[in-house]
Amino acid sequence: MNQKILWGVIALVVVVAVVMMNDNDGQYTLSPEGDEVGTSSSPAVSAAAVAKKKASPTPASVAVSLSYNDALKKYGDNRIQFNEKCQAYPTTATYKNGASVMLDNRSNKTLAVSLDGKPYSLGAYTYQAVTLSSKTLPHEVRVNCGSSVNVMELLLQATIGR
Repeated sequence: MNQKILWGVIALVVVVAVVMMNDNDGQYTLSPEGDEVGTSSSPAVSAAAVAKKKASPTPASVAVSLSYNDALKKYGDNRIQFNEKCQAYPTTATYKNGASVMLDNRSNKTLAVSLDGKPYSLGAYTYQAVTLSSKTLPHEVRVNCGSSVNVMELLLQATIGR
């Protein structure tokens, strides 16, 4: 009985922690672009296996993932790659406010990446698309990976694109 209560308390703490981590002051927003995720592993992996269900007011909306090659074409230079040492490439970038960017894990392990404190878990050889926006421009986005902080200089501006 005590063990069930302990597990219940642990689950509640985890839920509260996740909710608190996703809360922000509204000044800066990073939003997944349709929760688009993808993988570049075996082609035998189905799109449904790597797609995540989008939490939204419309329960019928389900994300469709792009193949890795299609994502490379779609995002072009709007891509930030992370290697097994959590080093980012490019090391500096400037994007327009509202730009969609591909966070690309090129390592064989899951990486914990955060942009201005918003966490993203990138599985081995997967990507996630996010939209960068800020009410205050220009804005320097804090990019962290694993235990490494400020792994790149990312500037968000109103008119200058990358």
